[in-house]
Amino acid sequence: MDSEFYVGYNDRAPAGIAQFLRRRVPIVVALVLISGGVIAFTQNRFAPAVFEFGEPREFEGVLVEKPYPQLKVRRPGNTGDLAYLSSFYLVDPLKFGAAQYVRGMDGKRVRLRGELLYRDNQTMLVLDPNSIEVISESAVVVARDSNGSSESPANDETFAAVIPTGRRTLTGEIMDSKCYLGAMNPGERKVHRACAIRCISGGIPPLFVVRDAAGGRHHLLLVSSTGQAINAAVLEYVALPLKITGDVRLEGGVYMLYADPANFERL
Repeated sequence: MDSEFYVGYNDRAPAGIAQFLRRRVPIVVALVLISGGVIAFTQNRFAPAVFEFGEPREFEGVLVEKPYPQLKVRRPGNTGDLAYLSSFYLVDPLKFGAAQYVRGMDGKRVRLRGELLYRDNQTMLVLDPNSIEVISESAVVVARDSNGSSESPANDETFAAVIPTGRRTLTGEIMDSKCYLGAMNPGERKVHRACAIRCISGGIPPLFVVRDAAGGRHHLLLVSSTGQAINAAVLEYVALPLKITGDVRLEGGVYMLYADPANFERL
């Protein structure tokens, strides 16, 4: 019985065991810290999406009821290369769209409050349903030609022109716009599929997000080939790699993809 034996209630460990631990414990601690740093560094970064939760703002603009509720707000001053309208998708505070709150208000000028979500050039308001106040029963409509030039006074609020950009075959992913724009992070791909299906089934607008060769993202609001809301028809395709062929149009500052789900192609 010449080997050392550790007894927990003794004040000191035997000399050999103590020396063994003094040499190896720092190495183990260093390896744990390094491993943790490597794992954290190699994780995907959070998307640059923002949700101003608990910080509602007041907005004034023109309501668009279909295919998905939107608020059109004129940008102040000289907008330069930007569209002169900001388009805010409107959604419920939970996993639902806002169609029930804006029914019958199409084209009306309103004031409302909402919490802002934004990512890239896409914006959304989580609507306070009790805040909608109709200011005017009708909005001035501005026609624009294919070059984007205005044919009406500078104080007009919105425009009705539809600018076709051609029939395209695009590869991307259907995402629920609320989570993708910042309500959750990450709000995309298979890790988010179950949540995205719930949101889109509740009426939240589906976005088709396309990545180009340079890594940039292009966002298209997805509608049926006849321009109707398409939520129920796309649930089986949400958060999966897809190829979609359809007509792309610019409407009120928003790119719309008109497509038939029967022709969607999984990749």
